[in-house]
Amino acid sequence: MIVDYNNQLHKKIFSNEIVIWDETLRDGEQSPGVNFSLEEKTEIAKLLDKIGVGIIDLGFPSTSKEEQKTIRYITRLGLKAKIGVTVRANIEDIKCAIDCGVNTIFLFAPTSKLHIYYKFGMNYEGINNMIFKAIEYAKMHNLDVYFISEDTSRSDFQYIIKLFNQLYDDYGIDKIVITDTIGIMLPFTIKKFVSKIINNCNSNIKFGIHCHNDFGLATANTIAAIESGIVYPTVTVNGIGERAGNASFEETVMILEKIYGYNTGIILKYMNALSSMVELYSGMPVSPNKPIVGYNVFRHESGIHVNAMLKKYETYEPFPPETVGRKRELVFGKHTGRTLIKHTLKNIGITDEAIIEKLYSIVKNTKFEESKKNNIYHLIHDYYKSSLGLTEEQLLNLVDKNFLKVNKM
Repeated sequence: MIVDYNNQLHKKIFSNEIVIWDETLRDGEQSPGVNFSLEEKTEIAKLLDKIGVGIIDLGFPSTSKEEQKTIRYITRLGLKAKIGVTVRANIEDIKCAIDCGVNTIFLFAPTSKLHIYYKFGMNYEGINNMIFKAIEYAKMHNLDVYFISEDTSRSDFQYIIKLFNQLYDDYGIDKIVITDTIGIMLPFTIKKFVSKIINNCNSNIKFGIHCHNDFGLATANTIAAIESGIVYPTVTVNGIGERAGNASFEETVMILEKIYGYNTGIILKYMNALSSMVELYSGMPVSPNKPIVGYNVFRHESGIHVNAMLKKYETYEPFPPETVGRKRELVFGKHTGRTLIKHTLKNIGITDEAIIEKLYSIVKNTKFEESKKNNIYHLIHDYYKSSLGLTEEQLLNLVDKNFLKVNKM
């Protein structure tokens, strides 16, 4: 009898409907060097919609005319997902969003003293006036406004509680996103933090969570926040995003689906196709050991593991690879045991022990050429340097070439 790993230790019935909110086309594209074309953004948006994502952030319209053109085009496609764009708390950004034809905006403003002072030179009163003025304008134009509290995890608690309740009571904002902007929270602390916020705010407010991955905790923190009552987890495909990235779309969804047994509404069989598309268009290679979508995730070489898997695949896989559009591979190499060699040769009618032993010896001693490994390492790092954003030196070279000679430090 197979024991269901989806046991009572992990089972959780969420009281609210969880809506997957994808930020690949906004925060994901803010990864240094990533620049999706209109065609690429359109294809990603269509596949996100097809896979069942509830909310899609199309981008930051104020970035460029090209971005506005792309957003305007995708907005007219009639996708099923709720479509919105990110804006700062200023009227010009909101006008830009309106001109793009969207009816939902994700309005962000800092709530920590650190951000309020160093980004705007303001105090609480000043930032509040800026936020309220922007929201009033958006509401005047019948926009659905989601408020993004930037750097919530380092904000004064009493201030954000007062602000959040005021946003609901006076401006009708019932969707607020809590953020861990530099990824400093831990799962047990964010769980307490989120619970405390929810318990001190109007019960009609629905909260989202936006976690960064600076310490590798974005997905874990997102799941912990969901346990505390978060409705809108924000994620990016392959976890791409600024610096170390964001909570991973595929990890968050599969944890909810397979460990908690929660139906996210996502069509899982397209997961690998979506990951591959974003990998290709972003130019950011997925690590072979990346959970769910990495090249090696469903490939097995170790003889001890393979021996068990030939009897029952569940021994070393939490779910079948076909679930997310993958295939299982049994790989031959240094750690291969005789069992897999025998099994493979038997399928083509070879049972001679001498042949098996000879092949076993050859396989165990087959190695990749060190020169190839070194070459790949340098190729990848040269690609990163040349393609993932201009360095300061490259910018100064552009100045030299196009304007005037400069003294480089």
